[in-house]
Amino acid sequence: MARYLSKRPFRRGDLALAVDLAAKAAEHTDRGEPIVRALMTGLKGARFILPSPDTLERTGLAGRARARKAAAAAITESLSAADLTRLDELVINNADFGMTPLAWLRNFEEAPSAANINGLLERLRYVRSIGIDPAVGDTIPEFRFAQFVREGGVAPAFLLSDYSVNRRRAMLTAAVIELEARLADATVQMFDRLIGSMFTRARRGRV
Repeated sequence: MARYLSKRPFRRGDLALAVDLAAKAAEHTDRGEPIVRALMTGLKGARFILPSPDTLERTGLAGRARARKAAAAAITESLSAADLTRLDELVINNADFGMTPLAWLRNFEEAPSAANINGLLERLRYVRSIGIDPAVGDTIPEFRFAQFVREGGVAPAFLLSDYSVNRRRAMLTAAVIELEARLADATVQMFDRLIGSMFTRARRGRV
C-alpha cells in the first residue's frame, strides 16, 4: 500500500531530517503544537508515513533544543572576546557596587531629582561602555531574540550563572541591549519631569 501511494516508512536514519524540520519551525515558536504540526507537514511533503506520536513529540523537543542552542551560538559568535569578557563580568559581584553590575544596572530610582538623573547617566555610560551593538539581535530570528530579551531582563545573576555559557551570554547580550534603551528612555523622561517642575516653580514664584 505504501509503495502504491508513493509513501515511504519513517526509519531511524530519517531522524536527522525530522529534527531539522522541527528546528526550523522552532525558530519562530517554543510551543509544541505548531512545531509538531510543521514537522508532520514537512514529513508528509517528503512522502513519509508519519512515525508514532511519541517519536513526533521527542523529535519536536529535540528540534526546539537545537533552535535554542543555534540562536545562542549565533549571538555569541558575533561578539568579540573583549565583548564576552565584559558580559561575563556582569554576573560577578563587584565591590564598587556592593552587588553584581547587572543588579546595579537594574536598580535605579525613578523619582525625579538631580541625584537620580546622575545615577541614570552613570548607568547609561556603564552599559554603553560594554559596547554591544543592538544590530547583534538581527543575526537570529526575531522570536528567538525577543525570548532572550524576556529571559535576560528578569533572570537574577545567580540564576544566569547556572545556564550554559552560550545561553548565558546570549541572554546577557539581550539584557544589555534592552537596558541601554530602558535607561536612555528613563533619563529623557526624568529630565523632562525635572524641567517641567522647574517651570512650574518659576510660574508660582511670579504669582
